[in-house]
Amino acid sequence: MCASDQHCRAPCQFRTACTSEQVCVSGVCAAAAELDPNNQLPQSGSSLTSDAGANACQVGPGGYCWSTYANLTWGSPGPSASWVVPPSPELVHVAAQSGVDTLAGMVAQIRGGAADVDLGQYDQLWFDADVPQNQDFKVYVAQDTVGTAASCGWNLSGIGRGRYTVDLKAANFCMPSNCGYDRSNSRFLFFSTKDWGVSNAIDITLTALGLSAVTSGFGPTTIGGSAGIGPGGWCASLFSWGTGTVAASWVEAPSTTQARVEVTDASPVGTAGLMIELPAGKQDLTGVSYIDIDANIALSQMSQFEVVLTSWYGSACHYHPAAFAGTTTYSLSMASPTQCYTGQGHAFTASSVVYITVGTLWDLTGNADITVTRIATR
Repeated sequence: MCASDQHCRAPCQFRTACTSEQVCVSGVCAAAAELDPNNQLPQSGSSLTSDAGANACQVGPGGYCWSTYANLTWGSPGPSASWVVPPSPELVHVAAQSGVDTLAGMVAQIRGGAADVDLGQYDQLWFDADVPQNQDFKVYVAQDTVGTAASCGWNLSGIGRGRYTVDLKAANFCMPSNCGYDRSNSRFLFFSTKDWGVSNAIDITLTALGLSAVTSGFGPTTIGGSAGIGPGGWCASLFSWGTGTVAASWVEAPSTTQARVEVTDASPVGTAGLMIELPAGKQDLTGVSYIDIDANIALSQMSQFEVVLTSWYGSACHYHPAAFAGTTTYSLSMASPTQCYTGQGHAFTASSVVYITVGTLWDLTGNADITVTRIATR
């Protein structure tokens, strides 16, 4: 693929896809000697519209180097971000518009610059900002500027002018694992549009930013303390997406023998349930014909549930078991999904599956009790 330095490079998601002399950076393989002082590829051309390079960013609140950010690497047109007024140590003010499968906003360089800070030593981030009432936005930390490396994010909503706080130990989502993200590896702090899948706008004025060690600092970030090792030794967590009353909770903490969740889904535009992460060594399912799931599923007010395979870029294939049978082994044919969706400009591919979810259907309401004891491929 054509990389940001306009060289043809092998694509990657993990370092294991590259040669022993290379690293995986911004989704491509490169030798360490080819990287700039920020450990990124030099940018030539415009596959990534961002002035996050060390020579373009400007000093803002906290002493960090701030840049606007509009991610175009996943193919969807439309994102833009611009300073409303030039950044100063007292204020950064950005107006941004995302595309359907992109993010846009502003980013602060927190490692590798003059105001270098190790987030692993802190467990609370706070910032004074003015965000329009009820305007949803994201704060997330990441290892790079295009989201292909590890990151964690928090969903926030505007309260007007005030102080916002983020619990660095408990995120809303993490990549590649909800069971633990090493904050000390974070190099960038983002304030961005809400999410992929829809076009969003943000207008944020930030005047101060700081970090606190509320307890002892250190330790990994997990998703709200609700993730744990489940069947097969894979990370198990809860998910709930959509609007209205939709939620999932553990009936008991996950273990290597079972993961059991209780779902309340009173929204026709929502889904919730159990999420199982595939470990890095088992993400390539191109040679897999079937996925077998041993489960005990009780449904109320609905006659069906679904299993969803999600790839690295957010594209997904949905599977509706042909027959609902309560306690049984549900076998899903990889070749026969009910429906597939693109994500971040990419079609679903079995070579990069990261999540398997078992949950309620998006367009039905009802409750569910889901217990999964085994997931296997063949």
